[in-house]
Amino acid sequence: PQPQHQEASAAPAAPAAPEPAAAVEPSRRTQPREALAGMDELQHRRALSVGDSAASAAVNPASNNDKRPSQGERLMDTSLDLLLVMAYGDGVVKGIMCSRDNLQPLLELLQRLHQPQHVLKAMKTLEHLTHDPSVLAAVKDSGAITQLVPFLSRQTEAVMGQDVVLQALGALYNICKFNKKVHLEVAATAGIIPHLCRSVLAEVSCKRAAAGDAARQYNMRDTRRMSPVSSLC
Repeated sequence: PQPQHQEASAAPAAPAAPEPAAAVEPSRRTQPREALAGMDELQHRRALSVGDSAASAAVNPASNNDKRPSQGERLMDTSLDLLLVMAYGDGVVKGIMCSRDNLQPLLELLQRLHQPQHVLKAMKTLEHLTHDPSVLAAVKDSGAITQLVPFLSRQTEAVMGQDVVLQALGALYNICKFNKKVHLEVAATAGIIPHLCRSVLAEVSCKRAAAGDAARQYNMRDTRRMSPVSSLC
C-alpha cells in the first residue's frame, strides 16, 4: 500500500476562482448621455430656426408672397406658352389661329401686355405664324403691319428690350417679302422707314465706337514699344 499522503495529492484540483470583471471605462459609460445631450441640442436648434422663420413670416408676410407668382400670373404664363406651342403646329392649326376671330385677340395682347417677358412670348407667337405663306394674307388684312411698326421704336427697345424689337422686325420682314407691292406700301405708310434707318445708324455707331477703341488700344501699345529716342523725335 502506498502512503496516504500520495493519495491525497492525486485528488482533483479545485476549480480556479473566476477573474473579476474588467471595470468599464468612464468614457464608455458616458457615451449614451453625450449622444442624448447632442440630440437635445439639435432639436433645440431646429425649434429655434422654425420659430425664427415663423416669426419673420408673421412680421412681414408680404415679402413671402412677393417671391411666389400669383395664380393669375401662372395662368397668364401658361396661356402664352400654349399659344406659342400652337404657333408651331401644322398649316391647319396656323390657319385657325390666323382667322379674324382668333388673330384680333392676339394683336390686342401685344397692345395690353406690359411685362417684357409676356410681350416677347406673344410676339414670338405672331412671328412664327408669319413663316407660313398661306396665312400671310390674313395677317396683313388684320392690320398686323400697322400694329407691329411701333414696336420698332427706340422707346419700345428701351422698355421691352431688343428681343421684342427683333421679333417684330422678323414678322414684318416675313409679311413684306410675301407681297412686296402691297405689303411694303402698307409698311412704308405706317412709318417703318425711320425706324429702319435708326437701327442701321445705331449699329454703325456701335461698330465705329468699337473700332475706335481698338485703334486707341493699338496706338497705346505702339507708344509703349517706342524707344526714348524715337519718342523725342
